[in-house]
Amino acid sequence: MFHDWHIDFAVSIPVVLALFVCAVWVYRRFFDAVTTLGDTVRVTPSYWVCMMLAGVLGTLAGDFASFRLHLTPPGAAVVVGALVAMTLTIGRRGQILAPSLYWITVALIRTAGTAAGDALAHALSLTWSTLLTGLAFLVPVIAFYRTSWLTGRLNK
Repeated sequence: MFHDWHIDFAVSIPVVLALFVCAVWVYRRFFDAVTTLGDTVRVTPSYWVCMMLAGVLGTLAGDFASFRLHLTPPGAAVVVGALVAMTLTIGRRGQILAPSLYWITVALIRTAGTAAGDALAHALSLTWSTLLTGLAFLVPVIAFYRTSWLTGRLNK
């Protein structure tokens, strides 16, 4: 949408980042995942607003890193993927559920995903990259539900 309306990254990224920070603040202030539920993330309407804004911000940031910073899509995927690994390392002892670190990680994952998706689409074509990423999503989902179903049957 920003591209279609000729809105530059210099405007779109700060605007979406400000909205994202405000949404995370609201989520943290009123629905703090760590203090209300202990070891899980509380899913509320505020959560979904944060998730949507993380997706928009990640798309903008992924395109910015790939094309404006000239990292190329594979290069941006690697650089941002390293940042994701760093946030996961920092949060490995449960701190990942702290709202700020959680949402930074989600936005970075979306940024890396945008760059990786662009790299795959360029290398394989949009059709094949969509098929590949769809399978990459579907296989773990099926494995998760199969494992959950088997575990449920064994516990009865």
